[in-house]
Amino acid sequence: MPITAFLDALGEKSVGGYGYLKLYYAPYRDDAEALFVVDTKMNNWYDHGTDESGDLYGLAELTARGDHRKDINGYIVKMMNENEIAKEMLTKRAIDPQVVHLDIGKIPLTDFMKALGQEHPVAADGDLRIYNSPYDSSAKGTMVVNIRTNLW
Repeated sequence: MPITAFLDALGEKSVGGYGYLKLYYAPYRDDAEALFVVDTKMNNWYDHGTDESGDLYGLAELTARGDHRKDINGYIVKMMNENEIAKEMLTKRAIDPQVVHLDIGKIPLTDFMKALGQEHPVAADGDLRIYNSPYDSSAKGTMVVNIRTNLW
């Protein structure tokens, strides 16, 4: 895998170069000038700021944070996949929002209560369903829903 593709996945862009040499700011520190060179022909890098060099794996080791340091190969794959997904999202045409006309008065209050986490009423009497009130923490059956009129 080209180091330049990995740098692109990290959000780093080349700021210059000559031929097969590309110049970057080091992706693992803040510098005032670009001191990081990638040799695209040999697919390796050299950091003029630290006099270090390496391959893709070595660069990933320097940029990985947290748990990613335990699985460098997984980190490389993750960064590349996320970058591809982001590119795909940017190239897709914007989809017009879909307007849904919803009459909330027609939604059964029993469904609303289920959405609030109350799958079943605590009691029932004919068309009336008694629930623990969603706005009262006393856990007493204090809300009555009429399933015929859909009123509470």
